[in-house]
Amino acid sequence: MMKIPFRYYPPLSTKKFFYCDFFPLKPKDLETRTKICIATKSRALGDALLLSGLPRKLKARYPTLKIYTYSLGFNPIVFQANPWIDGITYRPGELFGDDINEGSGQLIATKERFFDLEVSAFPKPEIYFSKKEIKKQPQAIQRTRPLILLHPFGGTCQNVLPSGIWSDIANQFSSRIQFIQIGVKGQTRIPGCENIRLFEKTRWSARDLFLLMNRADGLIGVDSGPMHVARALNKPALIFSDYCEIEMLFSNLKNHPYYLFKNYNQGCLYEDNTNYYVGNGPSKETLLEQVYFFLIKGLGLSTGIARDFDGNFNSQRNTAL
Repeated sequence: MMKIPFRYYPPLSTKKFFYCDFFPLKPKDLETRTKICIATKSRALGDALLLSGLPRKLKARYPTLKIYTYSLGFNPIVFQANPWIDGITYRPGELFGDDINEGSGQLIATKERFFDLEVSAFPKPEIYFSKKEIKKQPQAIQRTRPLILLHPFGGTCQNVLPSGIWSDIANQFSSRIQFIQIGVKGQTRIPGCENIRLFEKTRWSARDLFLLMNRADGLIGVDSGPMHVARALNKPALIFSDYCEIEMLFSNLKNHPYYLFKNYNQGCLYEDNTNYYVGNGPSKETLLEQVYFFLIKGLGLSTGIARDFDGNFNSQRNTAL
């Protein structure tokens, strides 16, 4: 029987009519349980993506377990075309999502540990494309140079860097790099970007973001949904953060439970991304230098990028090259 595409399921909340436990305890009956619902109760793209690898791992251990998601938020968008999801349910009974965490580490790892699954050494979300989307991909963007997406403003990260710094990044490297700003309509446009893609504030526009990211070479941005999309699609990312010193942040994640030191928030970051703390107000030159090293070392792009820097960076160029 052919599955109905998830976009045709109306986003209905049924909690007024059917009981649902949004904070379920760790299940002890997965061997005999017939179904389970994996979904976030939030309206954030990243929260849904943090759950997206669980269906594959659960199905591998429990092949007869039916795995569903919920109709609200970004759940249908993230789980669209996922071969391990059996459908959408309006009566989940229990919703396993944001609060299924156990132990320490990145939030994907704490959710895997909650179900006693093998914990990923390199945690990442999972995104799947339909055959129709795969055919559409070549038309997603016309590439002329290595393509980097800039995501300066997230839903909860609006002022990590001034908009002028993002413009400086685009202008500094524009002769070698094709920059496209991504975000949602209403956000500040960054001068210097070759193209600007501010998507409609509708949840299904996220699938267009997925396609665009799949065509890109990398991401420069903040801790927000596109960071998780880049991770899912194996795109290197430079993430500017204002949480705390990066070394301290990942030390907290490794050595303390998710509910201490705001690990439930900072635990979204991925250690093997290029993460840079901006809390001390670094200079424009310092930030551009971080971008430079990311482009050269993180992406392995042509060393011709070095010619876009002025003489102030000669020593750094020689070291990198």
